Amino acid sequence: MIVPMALFFVTMLLTKVSGPQCLGPNYENSYPYLFNSLLLVKNQAPAMIEHPGIVTQVFGGTILTTSGKGLGHRLVEAAA
Repeated sequence: MIVPMALFFVTMLLTKVSGPQCLGPNYENSYPYLFNSLLLVKNQAPAMIEHPGIVTQVFGGTILTTSGKGLGHRLVEAAA
């Protein structure tokens, strides 16, 4: 009874730790979200449409537009 409980406890501890986002399968590149947010600022369709990506892109476009760096191409140049 002790050995299975110990194995269960160790398994729960090891599966709980996944490490930082930049390691292995946890890595997600944020550049597509930025680029697609900039496309939305320029009133163009985003290149990557997937859930929850579109929500992130619309939120990013809204933040970029309200940031005060300009509109359209000037904002894209300021972000690039």
